[in-house]
Amino acid sequence: MGDSRRQSGPPVPGTRTGGEVMRYPRWRLIAVLVSALGLGACGDKGAAPPADATTPDSYVLSILKTGVGSGTVSGTGISCGADCSEPFLKASTVILTATPDSGSAFSGWSGCAASSGQSCTVALDQDKSVTATFGHNITSAIVITSLPATSTTGTYTLGFSVTGSVPTPYLIQEAPDTSFSLANRTVYSTYGTSYSFSSKPDGIYCYQIATSIVSSAPACITVARPTTAVLRITNNTRYAMIDIRLNGTQKAAYPYGIPPGQSFDFLFGSSGTVTYNLGVGFYNSDGSRNVWFTASGSTTVTAGLTTPLAMQNPTLGQMLTGFNPAGRDWTGPYWCYSCNPILGYARYRFNSTAGWSFYDNDVFKASGTATLVSWPDYATAIGFKLCPTCDTITLYYPFATFYYRNGPADWPVIEYVRQ
Repeated sequence: MGDSRRQSGPPVPGTRTGGEVMRYPRWRLIAVLVSALGLGACGDKGAAPPADATTPDSYVLSILKTGVGSGTVSGTGISCGADCSEPFLKASTVILTATPDSGSAFSGWSGCAASSGQSCTVALDQDKSVTATFGHNITSAIVITSLPATSTTGTYTLGFSVTGSVPTPYLIQEAPDTSFSLANRTVYSTYGTSYSFSSKPDGIYCYQIATSIVSSAPACITVARPTTAVLRITNNTRYAMIDIRLNGTQKAAYPYGIPPGQSFDFLFGSSGTVTYNLGVGFYNSDGSRNVWFTASGSTTVTAGLTTPLAMQNPTLGQMLTGFNPAGRDWTGPYWCYSCNPILGYARYRFNSTAGWSFYDNDVFKASGTATLVSWPDYATAIGFKLCPTCDTITLYYPFATFYYRNGPADWPVIEYVRQ
């Protein structure tokens, strides 16, 4: 029975089969050994691996944080914070959440497959990097509160208000437009909330108050110095100003003028000296001028400014002295048949303030001050009194004679004539 048993499996070299030892050629034996050791053909380093053996089982998700603020990013296995990189199985989907620190605000994501607010979804089909940006939670503000729209002198003040916690100094940026480009920008520094500028040249100046956390909206001013000077002539007389010669040029044409109590502006293209000759009175029917009173002189006008020039009505003292500062006599003859001599002379001497002295035949009799009673516009006669209780005297155009009842019984009303 024992001889009839069979071995299972392939025969082993050098054993007997059916009482005989199996023998293999040498080359066959080497091949069997190579196969048994798992070696491939010449140059082969091993059996072929599975098709996906070179593909990793996980990918790395890295979190970067940027911006002037701060905060944390959290998600499955991530708390960045401190842990800002984590491997995940391939094809994983990771949801990240950004949480800003106190005083900071979340600004946005980059590198997400999708994002909404502070949430970011990442699909890991390779190593991924996601960036979360944090800024300041701005509860502070700077507002420009005062800056004129225009200036004719280049001197002005910029004012602004600050709310909340804002670092100082405040930087005032100045530029010709609101781009505030570095090439055209000038920066002023201040710890206060206003800044004054003086004698800036003509041009446009835009301003913005800037700090590291907040800036104001821009505001602009135009500096433009005027080139026109104004001479404002006011007629304070009782008659129309019909003669207006400025630098030798007549500015009043028939039938126009400046009425009593009114003004008119005359324009000049630059600063300088203006000579003037002014006259008030009436136009004649032929358009010629009947000038009663005059004023002359010179004044300086300045571009951008209005220079006032007023012609005043003559005073009573000027009328009674004929504009002679030394004074003027008014003399009137009278007849007194009981007197010796029978022909007498009464005389008033007036000074520039309307003070008077009365003489009868060169003998001083009395003194006082005359006062104006009436002088209507366009009047050909004015009224005055020598004393409060005296009769009103009427002085007629051309204002060289008046009548007064102060003579003797033989000649009670005396006609006085300006000398």
